[in-house]
Parts: sequence; structure tokens; C-alpha cells
Amino acid sequence: MAEQVGGSLAALIQRRVEADSFRLPVFNPVALKVMQSLREQADMSQVERLICKDPGLAAEVLRVANSALFSGLSASADLKQALVRLGSAQVTNVVMLAAQEQAFQAGSPMLESRMKRLWLHSMISAMAGRWIADKAGLRDEREHAFLAGLLHDVGSLVIVRVMDELIRDGQATDVTDQLLDELIDSLHTNFGYQVLVAWELPQMYADVTRDHEQDARRSAPPLLAVIRLVDAACRLLGVGQPADPDVVLEDLPETQRLGLKPVVLAELEIFIEDTAHKAGCKDVGRVDGAIGA
Repeated sequence: MAEQVGGSLAALIQRRVEADSFRLPVFNPVALKVMQSLREQADMSQVERLICKDPGLAAEVLRVANSALFSGLSASADLKQALVRLGSAQVTNVVMLAAQEQAFQAGSPMLESRMKRLWLHSMISAMAGRWIADKAGLRDEREHAFLAGLLHDVGSLVIVRVMDELIRDGQATDVTDQLLDELIDSLHTNFGYQVLVAWELPQMYADVTRDHEQDARRSAPPLLAVIRLVDAACRLLGVGQPADPDVVLEDLPETQRLGLKPVVLAELEIFIEDTAHKAGCKDVGRVDGAIGA
């Protein structure tokens, strides 16, 4: 019976996503313009003017910039001061985080909790992806790894948002966490690929989203290897999901592909735990439970 319900819901979600009336999560156009302007080496005054075209985004950027994740020793009182303090590379990261966080909301209390876990996983994947790229000597891939980590599970966001609509419309009842997990496992890479293609982001991000759950390969492109390693570390530590102590980072093909030594993997675990703490999640590490649950 559960299998039939799951199949019916999967078909219903697929039809809803394909319907003309369904609105895919929209990537903030101001954030995209900011990213492009920074690539063209615009000065911070121009970037500030762009961000201020969306007052909600501007307030969120200032909040994130002053959070424990980015503020350092002192907070900034105004947006321009914060942008100058961060520097262009980090400004891109903060703007993308601020823009994406706004999409992780749901009306259903059960799904709102799920959204919080999804957001934590996306945020930590972004920060850890950039960290791994740096440690692996992929300096030119750092910002790509940040955005790929942030977006690689966007298909899960789509599924939860559709389910929120179905619950609101009375078309889905008695949805359990287990059933939602099964739907996400089977559908999220395909939906994520569709979303990133629709957003017209560079193809490499869509490819990572589509392929990050496939069987590991030592020949995987470096960016994909980074995100697969991030996912494995999040499973090990329980970031947004129950911790899986059976994950051995040293044995992964991605670890070999990136040439990372055991000491770096230990540092990665510490980095993820520290990042989760800074994000306000105290229940971190190899525990039964989920960070951000």
C-alpha cells in the first residue's frame, strides 16, 4: 500500500511540476546581476546599487554578512561597509546565500521543519564545497564549488514545495517523513536538473545536480567530486539527516580523485561542525539524529 501511495504521489508531483500553472522556484534576478557584475569587476558602489533594487534582498544580505558565518571580529552598520569588508568573492557568496534562503519556506509545519533541514544542508554544502576546493588546490573552482554546493539539492526544494501545495489543496494526506524521503531520493536529481536548466545557469551546475547521486567514479570531474565528498561528509555527521557512522571518507573514490590526506578529512569534519554551530545548530557530529532537525 505504501508503495502504491508513493507511486501515486510521485506521478502527481510530476504532473504538477510539468503543469503550466506551476511556478518553479525563481532564482533572484538581482542576485544573478550581482554575480555577473562582480565577474566584470564592478566596484562595490555599483554592486550596492544593484542589491538595493531589491530592499528585501538588501536587508537579508546585511543580515547574512553580519552573521557568525561571515562577520569576523566586527559587524557592519550599513550595506556598503559590509560589502567592502567582505570583498568581491565573499560578496558573491553572501548574496547567493541570502537570495536562496528566501525560497526555503513552507506552510505545513511538518514541511517547514524539513525546509529548515534542507536549507542547512544546502548552506553547509556551499561553505564546505568552497573549503574542499581550496584544500584540494582547485583555487579557480572555489566559487563554482560554493554555488554548486548551494544548488545541488534544489530538486528536493521543488519536491517539498510541490508537496506543500498538494497538502494545502487537500490532494495529499497522511504524508510521512519516510514517504517524503523516498520521493526525494527517486525524483530530486531530475527535478533539480530541470530547474537549473530553466534558470539558465552555466551547464556545469545542472550537470552536478543531475549526477551527484550516481555511482562514484575516480574519473569524475573535480567539481562533481567535491560535491559528492561534501554529501558524504554531511551523511557522516548528520547534516539535515540521521548521521551514518558507516561512511568512511578516506575510502571514497572522490577522496582519491581530489588527493586529500586523512588530516584534511579530519579538518573537514571540524569545519562542518563549526559551520553548523555558527548557523545556530548545536546538535552536531556523529550522533543519532539530524543537525537542524
